[in-house]
Amino acid sequence: GTTRMRITGSGHVLRPTMAAVAVTLSGDQNTLTTFNTSYQTLSLNSEGYDNANNFNTSNYRFTAPETGFYQVGCNVQLENGSRSASGNRWMYLYPLVNGAAVSTSTGNNTADFDPADTYYYNWTYTTLLKLSQNDYVEWKYRGNLDSVNLRGQRQSVFYFYQVGW
Repeated sequence: GTTRMRITGSGHVLRPTMAAVAVTLSGDQNTLTTFNTSYQTLSLNSEGYDNANNFNTSNYRFTAPETGFYQVGCNVQLENGSRSASGNRWMYLYPLVNGAAVSTSTGNNTADFDPADTYYYNWTYTTLLKLSQNDYVEWKYRGNLDSVNLRGQRQSVFYFYQVGW
């Protein structure tokens, strides 16, 4: 009596509990001021969508409900960055798996943002990860800025989608 999967008319296999999550920050402008060489947690505390309750807004973590492939990514709007020291201004945004940087991701995850040149910076990142059941993913940042505003309330979105097993 329980639906385990469904095959659509076009041949796609769908399962009713596949994880799909989209989260953001509750504040409209969130000023990030803690920048150093260690990773800092992004407080993703507002769910736009979470169809299977796989994201925890208290510890800002997505937990994989089962072993499989997951698309993890973000579209972020940064504004008004500052740095008192001279030189290139930069920050990194990372999806960390079980507290460690992802070694299997490819592509550039550097948001190289210089507020002297750009007032707004829109940055998009996506990767496909193989996660084991109960692995957790959280977004972290680090850099050499004094501060930067990260827009919330759906202006910046972080997502986790199960795409296969």
